[in-house]
Amino acid sequence: MKICTVIPTLNEEKNIGELIDSIKIGSFKEIEIVVVDDGSTDKTVEIASKKNVVLLINNPGRQGPA
Repeated sequence: MKICTVIPTLNEEKNIGELIDSIKIGSFKEIEIVVVDDGSTDKTVEIASKKNVVLLINNPGRQGPA
């Protein structure tokens, strides 16, 4: 069974790396992590892009988590 985790983000550079790492070391072996960024102005996108996840950027951003 494959699990997909969706993480909505907005300026989460302090937390996103640790969150992704903690999900990856969990008990599920087949997991897909999708990060949906809502126009971050910090390094959230840069950090997430280095973590081997699916990265979606809401452009122009600031449209809300939905």
